[in-house]
Amino acid sequence: MFGQKALQLWVAVGLPLLASLAACSGSEEEALARSVVLITLGSTRADALSAAGAPSGTTPNLDALASESVSYRWARTVTPLTLPAHTSMFTGYYPLRHGVRGNGPLVVPRGLETLAERARWAGFETAGFVGSSALSEDLGIAQGFRAWRQPEPTGDRVRGLGATATADEVVDGVIHWLGRRNPTQPFFLWVHFADAHAPYTPLPELFDRPDPYLAEVSGVDLAFGRLLDALGKARVIDAPLIAVVGDHGEGRGEHAEPTHGFYCYDSTLRVPFFLHYPDGWRAGEVSDEIVSVADVFPTLLEFMGLQVPQDTDGVSLMRRSVPADRGVYFESYLGWRRFGWSPIAGWADAEGKYLHSGAPQFFRIDVDPEEVADLIDEPFDRARYVAAIQQLEQGPVPDMQSRSGPREPRQSKAAGGPPPPLAGSDRPAPREQALEHAAFRHAIELIETGDFAGAVPILEGVVEQNARNAAALDALALALIGTHEHSRALPVLEQRLTLQPERVATHRDFVTCYEALGQTGPAHEHSVRSLELLVRTYERQRRTEE
Repeated sequence: MFGQKALQLWVAVGLPLLASLAACSGSEEEALARSVVLITLGSTRADALSAAGAPSGTTPNLDALASESVSYRWARTVTPLTLPAHTSMFTGYYPLRHGVRGNGPLVVPRGLETLAERARWAGFETAGFVGSSALSEDLGIAQGFRAWRQPEPTGDRVRGLGATATADEVVDGVIHWLGRRNPTQPFFLWVHFADAHAPYTPLPELFDRPDPYLAEVSGVDLAFGRLLDALGKARVIDAPLIAVVGDHGEGRGEHAEPTHGFYCYDSTLRVPFFLHYPDGWRAGEVSDEIVSVADVFPTLLEFMGLQVPQDTDGVSLMRRSVPADRGVYFESYLGWRRFGWSPIAGWADAEGKYLHSGAPQFFRIDVDPEEVADLIDEPFDRARYVAAIQQLEQGPVPDMQSRSGPREPRQSKAAGGPPPPLAGSDRPAPREQALEHAAFRHAIELIETGDFAGAVPILEGVVEQNARNAAALDALALALIGTHEHSRALPVLEQRLTLQPERVATHRDFVTCYEALGQTGPAHEHSVRSLELLVRTYERQRRTEE
């Protein structure tokens, strides 16, 4: 268990450095290369820690470090999805600027200079240990890391999940790396824990806890304690800055959202975020400043003594406060991509939170933190929130072709690409589709248990009500194949082809159906098309790497 022992060890190994810092001028101090540990907590709500509202004893190790850190009560993610949230942490840009609007098959553009790349080029050892294949190397998030470890991807046709490694397995990899690294070289270490992601399967010793989700968080906390003890015992040239940040929260049934990604309420946007400075700066303070996970990039760069780009959306929190009137952007395009709903985009500041979609909402978080009272029809400065989003939408985007080239003006979206955040939409608002989503989830549960026949009529009803629901069409085709009704699956697959994105899996399902029906000609055509899509994906990824 982590406690004062690990902190005392860090102080012991860091004293020579701290003594030298005391003798340096401010500019000399800022020029020193200093190590950083970034720990990201997957699917972890802000109130999942005991220090922030969870039952006592849920997270003693995280609480202990938070008590020696500056914590940000109103930290929010940029979107409640793993890959784009981490992309913002590693680039300092909001999703509409870095372009990763969802999880794979979208990839991090190679033309972006990530936090790990900048650290590696400056002579830092870089190592990343992730617990989910949603952050796999082939999605581009690993660029810049010299040492890398991830779970082997397996894939899940039904839920779109990849493989995961337990928090203990992730820490085992970190401990092995710590034993081999150069103790005289500064380092940037990223550790990601994915255990709190649904479905919740706590450690056997935590099965007796009444809340499986919080039991998963407790399992992460146990591994976190092992990690801190290992870092404290490792030989390092200085005591590192430790940043602990959640990538997104978890709905847990609030606003009819069981998990995350579909809406943008604070149950999935607000995350733990605290910074432990080796000299104890602002230790124990809980700040009400408005911050974003995009702030990770400039903050860690500045601590490492590296230059911070001037055009990032995130701001450096390094030994400073943010302006009281600061606001932050957030979005979710998952419903637009997968369910045929309107996208959500919004802006939050100390006065309120505006959500733009097919049915806009406004909340006063200071008096209504549960977001119960929608004040969209009450007087508020709507123009200010819209203008903040418009400024981002119309501003420059990073040049993806050249690392050192100038920023280019925003280009019009290609056909089929995501619409601008404030664009009008004839699609239903996500919050109006709770019943549709509940029916879809029930059908998926039936498919997971092998009850394909039971899932078919439910999914047919969903598709009848919303012909744009790509996820439901995918699942319906899979269920019909599972019941060996291949001829019925064909028109479903044809309908799916009319929607973006075109998927390799759709053409493979065509092959399965046509082969079962003895129609080798069409089966061959779709087999060729699936290969064309794979080649196109490979070529696109290769271009981003050049």
